[in-house]
Amino acid sequence: MGQQRRQITKQYWSEGYIHKRMGKQADTFTEFRDRVDGFIAEMPNLEDNTVIFGHGIWFGMLCWRLLGFAAHDQHGMLAFRRFQSGLPLLNCLTYVLQSQGEDRWSFQVHQGLLNRLTNQDIY
Repeated sequence: MGQQRRQITKQYWSEGYIHKRMGKQADTFTEFRDRVDGFIAEMPNLEDNTVIFGHGIWFGMLCWRLLGFAAHDQHGMLAFRRFQSGLPLLNCLTYVLQSQGEDRWSFQVHQGLLNRLTNQDIY
């Protein structure tokens, strides 16, 4: 099953079709990006110390969009995938998202937890 999914995933990301739906209940890449953008629009309303759980690809898109990168066409989709594939998104890894005022945010790994998870620096 894993090998079969890997081939489908590889094909999906190599094509870069932003409106392709891979299942009845699956998001297109555009819908996925829009969901993350919707969250970003609501971030100023979050209370301090809010905890957010999610998948690595979702956090990758959040970081990508907060950095100001677009993902509105095939080029943006493929660039995002290269970026997201290189992020250290280990299970249980914690990032700290902090407002820097006026639509500016910092996104940093919680270094102490990272060291406990990996028993080493990954940089």
